[in-house]
Amino acid sequence: METLCVDERLVTGVAQLDPSGDLNKGIAKLLLIKERRDLTKYELMCRNFKRKYECDFAIFKKRATEKELGHKEEQDFFDWDMAITGIVDIKEKIDSLEGLMG
Repeated sequence: METLCVDERLVTGVAQLDPSGDLNKGIAKLLLIKERRDLTKYELMCRNFKRKYECDFAIFKKRATEKELGHKEEQDFFDWDMAITGIVDIKEKIDSLEGLMG
């Protein structure tokens, strides 16, 4: 196993994020904060697209296969799809990180 060299100021700061001072749990907590922020961003994107197109993604996708999309609609399609995929991936990461937290 390789030894990591981490600045003591970072170790102290991260360890303070967990009451036990556990560095691994502190890092997991930082990652959880980031993943939850990203999850919120993607959920907001999905809500905005749902409001904009007045349907959920499955219906929008069906419409997209039935007719030619304009450039903006096509970009929205890919962004919406990416947001949905991101939500699934992030929820898996959050579950994994929460498992580390004990």
